[in-house]
Amino acid sequence: MKKDDRGVSPKNRPPFACSFEIPAKGIAEYGTVNMKFKPLLTDSELVQVTYSLPFGLSAEPKGRVVSVTKDGEGGEKVGDILRFTLEWQGQGGSPAMFDVCSCMEQRLDTSFDRVVKALTSNDGTCARSLFARTNARLPAPEPAPPGDR
Repeated sequence: MKKDDRGVSPKNRPPFACSFEIPAKGIAEYGTVNMKFKPLLTDSELVQVTYSLPFGLSAEPKGRVVSVTKDGEGGEKVGDILRFTLEWQGQGGSPAMFDVCSCMEQRLDTSFDRVVKALTSNDGTCARSLFARTNARLPAPEPAPPGDR
């Protein structure tokens, strides 16, 4: 069975690439994260956000993504898609980038709970997340007809 691609024009976009330091925790030093991953949207940019703790993020699941619902202090904007967040795993707390979109793609009842758990697993110094922000501009709303004013 072939996927219906009528009206779809594929774009060959270069992958997003970013690099950032993971802060040392205690005496352990973790170094630099280097990431490269495919964009989800046809016209978007990568937005890196580092939060001081505690932080607030207003976001909710929308289909197979987690979307920001309120502009935040870290620079995230309404409509941004949460792609990755730094997660501290295990008892000793080893850092890893948690792929939010892959988690949500599974469409499990617990998918969003797993995202929240990753977001709140921070190490006590800061939290870091990567968002995709669309560059597409919505058309301006048409003016109401004279009788509707």
